[in-house]
Amino acid sequence: MAAHPGAKACVATWAKYNGYASVSAVDEHVDVDGGLGTADVPAEATVTRWTGCRSGGAAELRTMPGGGHSPDISVSFPAAVLDFFEAHPKP
Repeated sequence: MAAHPGAKACVATWAKYNGYASVSAVDEHVDVDGGLGTADVPAEATVTRWTGCRSGGAAELRTMPGGGHSPDISVSFPAAVLDFFEAHPKP
C-alpha cells in the first residue's frame, strides 16, 4: 500500500495548483478546538498561508498542536470556515 502525504504536503501541492510561490507563513492563531485552548491562549491553532496566488486561489493549513483527529469544534470556528469560503468563492 502506498504511503499518503501529510497535511502540509497536501496543502503545499494545492498551493502550487493555485499558482502560489513555495513560501508559506504562519500569520494567525485561531480557536478551533474548544477543549484545547486555555485562558492565556484561547486560540490554540495556527493558520499557515501560502502567498503569491492567482486571483481566486487560496491555500491554508490549520494546525492544532496537541489536537486529535476529531476536534471539539469551538463556537467561533464555523463562522471562520464560512468566512473563508465567502472570501474564496468557486469560479
